[in-house]
Amino acid sequence: MSIYRDEKRPIDQPLVVDTRQAAKMLCISERTLAELKKQGQIPFIQIGRSVRYAIGDLEAWLKSKTQRPESGNV
Repeated sequence: MSIYRDEKRPIDQPLVVDTRQAAKMLCISERTLAELKKQGQIPFIQIGRSVRYAIGDLEAWLKSKTQRPESGNV
């Protein structure tokens, strides 16, 4: 049992992705992703000069941005 891998995630799926892949996963442009990173709005990992995004962090960030209609306004 690994502390780094979710039991539901296939073993061949990466833990991190690059900027291009992260933008594609979020359906936004690389420029928008870079701006979110610059503003400190989205979590990222700096490895040397490379920037990577943890898939779990992207999923959590996206979930935190999800807006639900208020129960009285349906």
